[in-house]
Amino acid sequence: MQGQPATKLFAVINADGSLLRGSGVTSSSMPSAAVYHIAFSTNITGCAYLANAGQDAGGAIYDNYHLYTSRTGTDTVVVEIYDNTNSPLQRSFYLAVLC
Repeated sequence: MQGQPATKLFAVINADGSLLRGSGVTSSSMPSAAVYHIAFSTNITGCAYLANAGQDAGGAIYDNYHLYTSRTGTDTVVVEIYDNTNSPLQRSFYLAVLC
């Protein structure tokens, strides 16, 4: 017997800001260096946003960088990625919105 899905709102984002795949995503972009905007089809103001480094197609794994999440408006998560010197870093990532 299967339980309820943990989240129906998620995104796999390429380093260039394009959406590789997701659920509930209406758009994704990178408006400035290493700052990503991911918009969802519902109000997410009462939710938590969890971003994690990810490389869907294989390739190099990068150490020493960190991701920050925040929200803008009622439906958009902002993800920022920086290296260990706090310089912007463009990397692919996974995002889950937990409500």
